[in-house]
Amino acid sequence: MGQSEPEDFNGTTTEPDFTAQIESRLERGDWTAYWAMDIIGKASDSDHESFQFTDVHPSNLYGVGRPVYYKQFTEFMVYHHISLRKRQDKWTFWAGIRNVFDDEPPALSGNEGFRAGYAALNAYDFRGRRAFIQIDRTF
Repeated sequence: MGQSEPEDFNGTTTEPDFTAQIESRLERGDWTAYWAMDIIGKASDSDHESFQFTDVHPSNLYGVGRPVYYKQFTEFMVYHHISLRKRQDKWTFWAGIRNVFDDEPPALSGNEGFRAGYAALNAYDFRGRRAFIQIDRTF
């Protein structure tokens, strides 16, 4: 039985070569302030050996009479999240904002089924800025 070599997609737009989460918390008495970042490194499909497309499509397929340029890379992205928590006896109150700066995912030319004109659907925030409120009570 033959075994195939595993393919390394690290650095492509579906698997950026760098991702990270950074969280910071400041507690003082009953109050907690929280700040976090989701970080996604830049990536490119143009240089990967398994892909047959480049940033320039030389055909006249679209009738424009000149080369069609594809965007096959994503920029470095950072999403910021903040929240504030107050504990009081049996109650805990939370309020916060995800994607504070309302950053959109990077645009990318769509030429595969898992894209909708943006980078891979599984890595980026498509909902934009949103707020939340949460109230907990212990019994």
